[in-house]
This record gives sequence, structure tokens and C-alpha cells, in this order.
Amino acid sequence: MALSKIQSESMNLADTYAFTGTITGAGGGNLIHLTTTTVTAAESVAYIDFTSMDSTLYTDYLIRFRGLPATDNSFLNYYFLDSSGSTITGTNYYQYGTALYDYGRISNGGVGSVGTDEIGFYCTSYVNIKTSSTNTDIAPCVHSHFGYTNAGGSGADSDTFSHKHPAFDKTQPEGIRLYWDTGNLGNTQAQLFAFDNSTWS
Repeated sequence: MALSKIQSESMNLADTYAFTGTITGAGGGNLIHLTTTTVTAAESVAYIDFTSMDSTLYTDYLIRFRGLPATDNSFLNYYFLDSSGSTITGTNYYQYGTALYDYGRISNGGVGSVGTDEIGFYCTSYVNIKTSSTNTDIAPCVHSHFGYTNAGGSGADSDTFSHKHPAFDKTQPEGIRLYWDTGNLGNTQAQLFAFDNSTWS
């Protein structure tokens, strides 16, 4: 006998049901896991590219990053990527604090590479890629919170905020590159999630 209407607050999923139409009210506002990249020190990888961002689907992302630089006292930086996967870079394209750079900044201190007292860099970054061709108050940005051990083995934690400067470039990002300012990636894992935009206006 066909079930045309559910009148109770539960249903037996051991049976088989055929759904038609649109199901609404089933969650929303979730993090959607897009990709995970793992790198070992032996691979000699210079950077991680996340190219699965899509501004037509999501504008807000979360990156979880943990790893060591292969070179001691390194800073973690980023570039936004365009739709072809090329880095968006140029003179004064990015701003961190009051200073302008050709790249974006994530860590604000040098991270230690190896040693018994150095456990690496643990970071969560909120990334927004929304761009406006007319409104200079809207700019792609990265807001990061992290903990790490520096080159001397001392622990530290902090936040940074960096953005692409709309006065110098308005290219729509469709990805992001993470890299250390000196040397390659050490043992690293990075994950990219998208925020479900159904709850965002």
C-alpha cells in the first residue's frame, strides 16, 4: 500500500520508499567537505592548490591546515587563484595590516621546522571569495586563527586577517594556493570545506 502522507514523527527506514518532488527543511547551514590533501616531507612539494572553489555555488569556505615547513622559521602565505588555476598576483594586490604585498599572509610569525619541541602549525582559516566589480568595500579575504611552535621551540597562538585589495585587482578568485615563504612543505594535511550558502543572504 502506497504511503501518501506521513502522519507520525518517525518512519521505518527498513522499508522502501519512492520520493518525488522536492524535500525541504532537511538541514542546511552545514560544512561540505570538498577535498583533503596530504603531503609528506619526502615529496618535496612547494605548495597546495585548492582549485575546487566555485563562486557560483559557494562564496564562503573553511580551510583546516596542520603541518611543518621544510625550512625553519618560515611564514605561511597564500595566493588566490583565478578560474584557470593561475595565481592572482601583482604589485600591492594584497593587504595585511597597513602594509601592501604581492601575496596574502596567514601566519604572523616564523614557524619551526623540526625538533623535539616543535610540533608545527595548526590553523583554521575562514575564506570569503566574493568579489564586486563596482563596490570596493567587498574584497576576497582570509581570516585565520592558529597555534604553532616557533623556530626556538616556544608555543604561540594568534589571528591574522588579510585581503585582496580591490583598488588594484578585481579578478574573481576560484581557488587558493597555500605555501611557505621559504622552502617546501613538510609533513602536512590540509582540508577544504564549503559553507552551505542556503543559510546565507
